[in-house]
Amino acid sequence: MKELDFCKSNLSKLERFFFSRKTGGRWIHKFEDKKSFKVVEFKPLFVQPWIRSSLLPMGEYILMMSATICDSKIFARSIGLENLDEIEFIREDNYFPIENHSIVKKNIGLMSHKYIDKNLLKLISRIKEILAIHPEQKGIIQTHTERIANFIQEHLDNPRLTFNKDFDIFKINRRKPNDTLMEHRNKDSSVIKGEFRP
Repeated sequence: MKELDFCKSNLSKLERFFFSRKTGGRWIHKFEDKKSFKVVEFKPLFVQPWIRSSLLPMGEYILMMSATICDSKIFARSIGLENLDEIEFIREDNYFPIENHSIVKKNIGLMSHKYIDKNLLKLISRIKEILAIHPEQKGIIQTHTERIANFIQEHLDNPRLTFNKDFDIFKINRRKPNDTLMEHRNKDSSVIKGEFRP
């Protein structure tokens, strides 16, 4: 079943890639020689077509949040938004204490297709340790695939964990101060302070 999902996912990506090439899309190619296999990576040079077809039709209002936008007008043009009168940019100061800004890198194991099965349980053990070390603090566990997120949900029974598939943005004010939000790349969740008024 895992192999079938892997093949379906890659087939879908290839179909999007070839369709984009036919319609004038420009791509960056990266070739890598591994020990037992070769890797070919394709990244779109311009993301406007992807944003227009996948993100912008999703609702009347779209909220984008980022800590790395240097110039809002250049950012808007880069994603294909030309009418700046329809866009509102809000810049907020960082409200996290400076002592909480550090990132501590602790490698657990590779999560590639070849190694993931033997490293997932190590990941669970490490998450348990971190939760025990920080019992009074909030946190975010951000995984890069839905499979990893599902594994954590199935193997880690902790009332502090809230997974983004059952995360209700309207209950945000009723959450405990030490809850930890689990999210993964396929279904992004965002914690928003205050109310959104268009």
